[in-house]
Amino acid sequence: MATVKLYDRFGLEIDHLTQWDYNVTLQIHDYQFDIAPICHFAKRLDKKSLVVNSILSNGVVSVDIPNKLLTDENTNGAFSMFVFLTDSEGNTGRTIYKVDLPVEKKPKPDDYEYSDNIDVIELSVLRAKLQSLIVKTEETLDNRIDELENTYQATITEV
Repeated sequence: MATVKLYDRFGLEIDHLTQWDYNVTLQIHDYQFDIAPICHFAKRLDKKSLVVNSILSNGVVSVDIPNKLLTDENTNGAFSMFVFLTDSEGNTGRTIYKVDLPVEKKPKPDDYEYSDNIDVIELSVLRAKLQSLIVKTEETLDNRIDELENTYQATITEV
């Protein structure tokens, strides 16, 4: 995989992050993307990655780092970002970059208040919501069809 340079929201190149920072946005410059990639974040021993959508604007990809990755008091000092690119229909995709992000430890600020900055939605949750919506839609359609058939039969009987 190619080496990728990362920048902060001010356009300054970065080579590490700092523990307890928050609402950090990374940018990827100098690469040609037709659509915004998806970024997967994980620590070395994680069994799942956090999936975050990026934003593509004027050839610059911007992605927010989940605050929770910078708040772990037992951090091993690094996590990885996998840049995952799909086609415009979402039919195929692959990881095109892996970037290891060292995290410099520092004492927790006494005024630090945690806030989630990323909505992480697991595919299984979305699938369950869609299944529920499909069932409700089918029930509504069946009821409406029954109503229309009854109205039609009543109209035919009157005529």
